[in-house]
Amino acid sequence: MKMRVSDYIVQYLSDLGVDKIFLVSGGGMMHLLDAVAINPKVSVVAHHHEQAATMAAEGYARLHGKLGVSFVTSGPGAPNAVTGVVGAWLDSMPLLVVSGQAKLSQTNHYRQIEGLRQFGAYDVPSVSIMKPITKYSTLLTDPKAVRYEIEKAIFFATTGRPGPVFIDVPLDIQGALIEPDELVGFIPESPKCEPIVSDSLAKIVQAIQNAKHPVILAGHGIRSANAFDDFQKLIQELQIPVVTTQMATDLMGHEEPLFVGRCGVKGDRAGNLAVQMADFILVLGSSLHVTTTGYEMDLFAPKALKVLVDPDIGTLAKEQVNVQMKVCTSLSQFIPELSSYIERNKISFHANEYWRARCQAWKDELSVAKEPHKRSDKVVNYYDFIDALSSATDADDVLVTDAGSAWYLISQAYRVKKGQRIILSGGLGTMGFAMPCATGLASAGASRVLCITGDGSAMTALHELAVFKANNLNIKLIIVNNDGYASIRNTQNSYFNGRLAATGPESGLAFPKFENIAQSLGVSYRAIENPSELRGGLIEMLDSSGPFLLEVITDKIQEIIPTVTTVRHEDGRLESKPLDEMAPFLDQNITSRLISDLKK
Repeated sequence: MKMRVSDYIVQYLSDLGVDKIFLVSGGGMMHLLDAVAINPKVSVVAHHHEQAATMAAEGYARLHGKLGVSFVTSGPGAPNAVTGVVGAWLDSMPLLVVSGQAKLSQTNHYRQIEGLRQFGAYDVPSVSIMKPITKYSTLLTDPKAVRYEIEKAIFFATTGRPGPVFIDVPLDIQGALIEPDELVGFIPESPKCEPIVSDSLAKIVQAIQNAKHPVILAGHGIRSANAFDDFQKLIQELQIPVVTTQMATDLMGHEEPLFVGRCGVKGDRAGNLAVQMADFILVLGSSLHVTTTGYEMDLFAPKALKVLVDPDIGTLAKEQVNVQMKVCTSLSQFIPELSSYIERNKISFHANEYWRARCQAWKDELSVAKEPHKRSDKVVNYYDFIDALSSATDADDVLVTDAGSAWYLISQAYRVKKGQRIILSGGLGTMGFAMPCATGLASAGASRVLCITGDGSAMTALHELAVFKANNLNIKLIIVNNDGYASIRNTQNSYFNGRLAATGPESGLAFPKFENIAQSLGVSYRAIENPSELRGGLIEMLDSSGPFLLEVITDKIQEIIPTVTTVRHEDGRLESKPLDEMAPFLDQNITSRLISDLKK
């Protein structure tokens, strides 16, 4: 039986298990929109901006690791989605964006007139825009190629290192009739990476056995490879300390005995110290980005033999950190094969118990909560709020944060429960990511989502509160109000003698009353203005049903500590400290006591 191209696309996605499509309606995608409307197994989540729709689709993908899908219209639709696509590209999330386009004959792709910017109404070179930030980007020019193109796009989105893909569908192609049984499918090529050889596994196992201070550095790539369960099995077999990147905050619960801390420029002291003292590091799911290693990359884990496993040849080609052994393969292949090798050869590990105990002692003694944070009985300290939130939440609560202070503090100081999910925008660090991502998380089945943002980030996606309400999503929006852009204001105070520009009301950046916004949408609201209201405010929010807006008033000046600092020399040159020398600097006697016995 013949069907429209649009109906085929939606039915294919439904058969794949996609039950939500995040979109902004438009005339240039009218057949796609109708196809969703008439398919009983797929529902629409309607947004007010394409950036939000793509970020919501990413949130949907993040919760369970399956494909997220967004439909956008012609003209401004695809360009508006670019920020969301870039975020999925940098964070390796499987995302399919299907865009409407002008009729094929009304596109300059068809006319090929050199130097012409636009031929038909809303004709935009969307594929050219998307190509650098997607794994695959194509314009569908033949209705009979729809099966091939959607299979190819989804293959690229979900295999190897996942990422976004883009299909541009002209209006006349959307409505064209096809015979599904006559369509030709896509046959993928063999993967470029070489299979793992036993010699590589043997060398890694031998290096672990020889090490006195081994560490696993675990990153977000474990989640994006759908290798979380295999990772949990492996660390129990190896029984060596685990440090996570800040993007991988939720890989382990804070109380788990093998978890040490989080590594990075704004990580914690315990995680950084374990990495710097290690003599062997197995890197799984991290590209060793500068925010993880510190800006002076030659000072990163200087004593350690480093093994980096990654499916991306480009990542392995980086020479900024001295990595002695590189394995090009997906973690979904490597981790089970390493476990199988260990079991097959009946290898047991007798890791240095003193080293494990020392790492746990660092975790307890060097807790972020024990840092000298500025406190007052008149205003809530941001770290105290995070600590209270850590105690109040349940393991099945999903947290998502925005860029800026919320990102740093949650990834540094929140005490994760075992099995809890924490979602962050890493590579792009987008202001306004958290609210639409929360929509996607709730739509994917999260029972309660805590969306933590700042007053600055909230303003870039405040329209999403209407989506929460329209869909009665159980999302608790927490706006931490520090009167503007605290992170940039801190930079202006530190490096530019306090010359403020566009960071708050006093320098030209205005904000509404968030209570009025909540009331206009019929969303429950509560403010926490001082420490005495903290517990009651959290209880009221968590006991509520449906969307809730909690505004937490914090100090305008919030130092993010501990942190790796950078010194500006007289010649303008910047020089950073190594990861284990975080500010505020510890007394030399304390530092010596922490590590002296490991140097023997």
